Amino acid sequence: TAESMARFVKDGAVELYHNNSKKLETTSTGATVTGNITASGNLTSLGIDDNASSTAITIDSSQNVDVAGLLTSDGLTMNTGANSTHTLEFGANRTSDSQALGIIRGSWNGTVVSQINLSAGNDTTNKDNGQIFFRTAEAGSTTNRLQIAENGDISFYEDTGSTPKMFWDASTERLGIGTTSPTEKLHVENGDVLIKETGSSDPLIKFATTSQEWIFRIDNSDSDKFQMRDATGANTIFTANTSGNLGIGTTSPDAKLDVATGSSGA
Repeated sequence: TAESMARFVKDGAVELYHNNSKKLETTSTGATVTGNITASGNLTSLGIDDNASSTAITIDSSQNVDVAGLLTSDGLTMNTGANSTHTLEFGANRTSDSQALGIIRGSWNGTVVSQINLSAGNDTTNKDNGQIFFRTAEAGSTTNRLQIAENGDISFYEDTGSTPKMFWDASTERLGIGTTSPTEKLHVENGDVLIKETGSSDPLIKFATTSQEWIFRIDNSDSDKFQMRDATGANTIFTANTSGNLGIGTTSPDAKLDVATGSSGA
Protein backbone atom coordinates (compact mmCIF):
# COMPACT_ATOMS: atom_id res chain seq x y z
CA THR A 1 0.00 0.00 0.00
CA ALA A 2 1.34 3.37 -1.03
CA GLU A 3 2.16 5.65 1.86
CA SER A 4 2.85 9.38 1.70
CA MET A 5 6.02 10.54 3.41
CA ALA A 6 6.55 13.97 1.91
CA ARG A 7 5.00 16.16 -0.74
CA PHE A 8 6.64 19.13 -2.42
CA VAL A 9 4.65 21.56 -4.56
CA LYS A 10 6.42 23.98 -6.88
CA ASP A 11 5.87 27.54 -5.73
CA GLY A 12 3.62 26.07 -3.05
CA ALA A 13 3.49 23.96 0.07
CA VAL A 14 5.88 21.45 1.57
CA GLU A 15 4.14 18.64 3.45
CA LEU A 16 5.64 16.06 5.81
CA TYR A 17 3.78 12.90 6.83
CA HIS A 18 3.99 10.29 9.57
CA ASN A 19 2.22 6.98 9.05
CA ASN A 20 0.34 8.54 6.14
CA SER A 21 -0.87 11.39 8.35
CA LYS A 22 0.18 14.95 7.55
CA LYS A 23 2.07 16.54 10.44
CA LEU A 24 3.62 19.67 8.92
CA GLU A 25 2.61 21.92 6.06
CA THR A 26 4.18 25.18 4.95
CA THR A 27 1.97 28.01 3.81
CA SER A 28 2.51 31.45 2.34
CA THR A 29 2.46 32.94 5.86
CA GLY A 30 4.33 30.23 7.82
CA ALA A 31 3.83 26.61 8.77
CA THR A 32 1.04 24.51 10.24
CA VAL A 33 1.94 21.71 12.66
CA THR A 34 -0.47 18.99 13.68
CA GLY A 35 0.43 17.46 17.06
CA ASN A 36 3.03 18.35 19.69
CA ILE A 37 6.41 20.02 19.22
CA THR A 38 9.41 18.67 21.13
CA ALA A 39 12.71 20.56 20.97
CA SER A 40 15.97 19.17 22.34
CA GLY A 41 17.87 22.38 21.60
CA ASN A 42 17.23 26.06 22.31
CA LEU A 43 14.58 28.19 20.68
CA THR A 44 16.07 31.70 20.50
CA SER A 45 12.79 33.31 19.49
CA LEU A 46 9.35 31.75 19.41
CA GLY A 47 6.00 33.17 18.39
CA ILE A 48 2.70 31.39 19.01
CA ASP A 49 -0.31 32.40 16.93
CA ASP A 50 -3.86 32.28 18.30
CA ASN A 51 -5.27 31.95 14.75
CA ALA A 52 -6.13 35.65 14.86
CA SER A 53 -4.48 38.47 12.98
CA SER A 54 -1.51 38.83 15.36
CA THR A 55 0.87 36.69 17.38
CA ALA A 56 -0.57 35.75 20.77
CA ILE A 57 2.60 34.79 22.68
CA THR A 58 6.22 35.65 21.96
CA ILE A 59 9.34 34.44 23.78
CA ASP A 60 12.38 36.45 22.75
CA SER A 61 16.10 35.71 23.00
CA SER A 62 16.31 37.56 26.34
CA GLN A 63 13.78 35.14 27.87
CA ASN A 64 11.01 37.74 28.01
CA VAL A 65 7.47 36.47 27.54
CA ASP A 66 4.98 38.74 25.80
CA VAL A 67 1.30 37.83 25.89
CA ALA A 68 -0.91 39.73 23.46
CA GLY A 69 1.64 41.88 21.68
CA LEU A 70 2.65 44.95 23.69
CA LEU A 71 5.92 44.12 25.47
CA THR A 72 6.69 47.07 27.77
CA SER A 73 9.47 45.73 30.03
CA ASP A 74 11.56 42.69 30.90
CA GLY A 75 9.71 39.65 32.17
CA LEU A 76 6.04 38.87 31.51
CA THR A 77 3.78 41.42 29.85
CA MET A 78 0.04 40.88 29.35
CA ASN A 79 -1.29 43.92 27.52
CA THR A 80 -3.27 44.38 24.33
CA GLY A 81 -3.99 48.05 24.89
CA ALA A 82 -7.64 47.19 24.33
CA ASN A 83 -10.69 47.35 26.60
CA SER A 84 -10.23 43.80 27.90
CA THR A 85 -9.26 41.78 30.95
CA HIS A 86 -6.42 39.25 31.20
CA THR A 87 -6.45 36.37 33.67
CA LEU A 88 -3.45 34.64 35.21
CA GLU A 89 -4.73 31.45 36.85
CA PHE A 90 -3.04 28.89 39.12
CA GLY A 91 -4.84 25.60 39.66
CA ALA A 92 -4.23 22.56 41.86
CA ASN A 93 -6.25 19.92 43.69
CA ARG A 94 -4.86 20.16 47.23
CA THR A 95 -6.14 17.65 49.78
CA SER A 96 -5.66 19.75 52.93
CA ASP A 97 -6.61 23.31 53.81
CA SER A 98 -4.41 26.40 53.65
CA GLN A 99 -2.07 24.79 51.10
CA ALA A 100 -0.76 26.98 48.27
CA LEU A 101 -2.43 26.66 44.87
CA GLY A 102 -0.05 29.13 43.27
CA ILE A 103 2.89 31.25 44.42
CA ILE A 104 4.20 34.57 43.13
CA ARG A 105 7.77 35.18 44.31
CA GLY A 106 10.31 37.97 44.22
CA SER A 107 13.97 36.91 44.40
CA TRP A 108 16.99 39.07 45.12
CA ASN A 109 20.21 37.58 43.77
CA GLY A 110 18.71 34.10 43.98
CA THR A 111 17.13 34.49 47.44
CA VAL A 112 13.35 34.67 47.79
CA VAL A 113 12.61 37.89 49.68
CA SER A 114 8.89 38.40 49.00
CA GLN A 115 6.02 36.09 48.21
CA ILE A 116 2.26 35.94 47.68
CA ASN A 117 0.59 32.58 48.32
CA LEU A 118 -2.76 31.99 46.61
CA SER A 119 -4.00 29.24 48.90
CA ALA A 120 -6.86 26.83 49.44
CA GLY A 121 -9.42 27.69 52.09
CA ASN A 122 -10.80 25.50 54.86
CA ASP A 123 -13.51 23.62 52.92
CA THR A 124 -11.70 20.48 51.76
CA THR A 125 -15.00 18.85 50.75
CA ASN A 126 -16.38 21.36 48.25
CA LYS A 127 -13.01 23.02 47.60
CA ASP A 128 -14.70 26.30 46.77
CA ASN A 129 -13.08 28.88 49.03
CA GLY A 130 -9.62 30.34 49.34
CA GLN A 131 -7.28 32.74 51.09
CA ILE A 132 -4.20 34.85 50.38
CA PHE A 133 -0.96 35.08 52.37
CA PHE A 134 1.53 37.92 51.92
CA ARG A 135 5.05 37.03 53.04
CA THR A 136 8.39 38.86 53.25
CA ALA A 137 11.88 37.85 54.33
CA GLU A 138 14.00 39.66 56.92
CA ALA A 139 17.00 37.33 56.86
CA GLY A 140 16.52 34.96 53.94
CA SER A 141 13.37 33.13 55.06
CA THR A 142 9.89 34.41 54.24
CA THR A 143 7.30 34.65 57.01
CA ASN A 144 3.63 35.62 57.09
CA ARG A 145 2.93 39.36 57.29
CA LEU A 146 -0.72 39.54 56.25
CA GLN A 147 -3.48 37.00 55.63
CA ILE A 148 -6.87 37.50 53.99
CA ALA A 149 -9.04 34.55 55.00
CA GLU A 150 -11.86 32.95 53.05
CA ASN A 151 -14.52 34.83 55.08
CA GLY A 152 -12.85 38.24 54.68
CA ASP A 153 -11.06 38.29 58.04
CA ILE A 154 -7.67 40.02 57.82
CA SER A 155 -4.73 39.17 60.10
CA PHE A 156 -1.59 41.31 60.51
CA TYR A 157 1.31 39.34 62.02
CA GLU A 158 4.06 40.34 64.44
CA ASP A 159 7.73 40.21 63.41
CA THR A 160 8.10 36.42 63.65
CA GLY A 161 5.10 35.84 61.38
CA SER A 162 3.51 33.33 63.74
CA THR A 163 0.93 35.33 65.75
CA PRO A 164 -1.62 37.87 64.46
CA LYS A 165 -1.41 41.08 66.51
CA MET A 166 -3.95 43.15 64.59
CA PHE A 167 -7.11 41.45 63.39
CA TRP A 168 -10.10 42.61 61.34
CA ASP A 169 -13.24 40.54 61.99
CA ALA A 170 -15.23 40.94 58.78
CA SER A 171 -18.49 39.40 60.05
CA THR A 172 -18.76 41.64 63.14
CA GLU A 173 -16.92 44.60 61.56
CA ARG A 174 -14.59 44.86 64.55
CA LEU A 175 -10.87 45.62 64.76
CA GLY A 176 -8.72 43.95 67.40
CA ILE A 177 -5.23 45.10 68.39
CA GLY A 178 -3.52 42.51 70.55
CA THR A 179 -6.48 40.15 70.19
CA THR A 180 -8.09 38.03 67.46
CA SER A 181 -11.46 38.11 69.27
CA PRO A 182 -12.51 41.77 69.36
CA THR A 183 -15.69 42.38 71.35
CA GLU A 184 -16.14 46.02 70.33
CA LYS A 185 -15.65 48.08 67.15
CA LEU A 186 -12.13 48.80 68.40
CA HIS A 187 -10.66 46.44 70.98
CA VAL A 188 -7.15 47.08 72.33
CA GLU A 189 -5.78 44.39 74.60
CA ASN A 190 -2.58 44.43 76.70
CA GLY A 191 -1.50 47.84 75.45
CA ASP A 192 -2.01 51.61 75.62
CA VAL A 193 -3.58 54.05 73.19
CA LEU A 194 -1.85 57.35 72.34
CA ILE A 195 -3.55 60.26 70.60
CA LYS A 196 -0.93 62.91 69.85
CA GLU A 197 -1.12 66.20 67.99
CA THR A 198 2.16 67.61 66.66
CA GLY A 199 0.55 70.60 64.97
CA SER A 200 -1.78 73.30 66.23
CA SER A 201 -5.02 71.30 66.41
CA ASP A 202 -6.48 69.76 69.57
CA PRO A 203 -6.03 66.01 70.22
CA LEU A 204 -9.48 64.76 71.16
CA ILE A 205 -11.96 61.92 71.47
CA LYS A 206 -15.59 62.35 70.46
CA PHE A 207 -18.66 60.54 71.76
CA ALA A 208 -21.83 61.13 69.81
CA THR A 209 -25.41 60.08 69.21
CA THR A 210 -27.61 61.36 66.42
CA SER A 211 -28.49 64.44 68.52
CA GLN A 212 -25.62 64.99 70.98
CA GLU A 213 -21.81 65.15 70.81
CA TRP A 214 -19.35 65.19 73.71
CA ILE A 215 -15.62 65.80 73.46
CA PHE A 216 -12.61 65.10 75.66
CA ARG A 217 -9.70 67.20 74.44
CA ILE A 218 -6.43 68.94 75.19
CA ASP A 219 -6.86 72.64 74.40
CA ASN A 220 -3.72 73.30 72.38
CA SER A 221 -4.47 77.01 72.20
CA ASP A 222 -4.91 77.48 75.98
CA SER A 223 -1.87 76.10 77.85
CA ASP A 224 -2.73 72.46 77.03
CA LYS A 225 -5.68 72.33 79.45
CA PHE A 226 -7.67 69.10 79.58
CA GLN A 227 -11.37 69.63 79.00
CA MET A 228 -14.71 67.92 78.66
CA ARG A 229 -16.98 69.82 76.28
CA ASP A 230 -20.58 69.69 75.22
CA ALA A 231 -19.86 70.11 71.51
CA THR A 232 -23.54 70.32 70.60
CA GLY A 233 -24.16 73.21 72.99
CA ALA A 234 -20.65 74.66 72.56
CA ASN A 235 -20.07 74.63 76.35
CA THR A 236 -17.04 73.52 78.36
CA ILE A 237 -18.20 71.33 81.26
CA PHE A 238 -14.91 71.04 83.16
CA THR A 239 -11.30 72.13 82.70
CA ALA A 240 -8.14 70.79 84.36
CA ASN A 241 -4.89 72.75 84.09
CA THR A 242 -1.27 71.69 84.53
CA SER A 243 -1.25 73.13 88.08
CA GLY A 244 -3.70 70.47 89.16
CA ASN A 245 -6.70 72.78 89.42
CA LEU A 246 -10.12 71.62 88.26
CA GLY A 247 -12.74 74.06 87.11
CA ILE A 248 -16.45 73.34 86.63
CA GLY A 249 -18.17 76.03 84.67
CA THR A 250 -14.90 77.91 84.17
CA THR A 251 -11.93 77.41 81.85
CA SER A 252 -9.55 79.26 84.21
CA PRO A 253 -9.64 77.47 87.58
CA ASP A 254 -7.53 79.13 90.28
CA ALA A 255 -8.18 76.59 93.06
CA LYS A 256 -8.00 72.84 93.39
CA LEU A 257 -11.74 72.84 92.81
CA ASP A 258 -13.20 75.97 91.25
CA VAL A 259 -16.95 75.86 90.68
CA ALA A 260 -18.42 78.81 88.84
CA THR A 261 -22.09 79.67 88.86
CA GLY A 262 -23.93 81.35 86.04
CA SER A 263 -22.94 80.91 82.42
CA SER A 264 -20.27 78.35 81.52
CA GLY A 265 -16.92 79.24 80.03
CA ALA A 266 -16.54 78.55 76.35
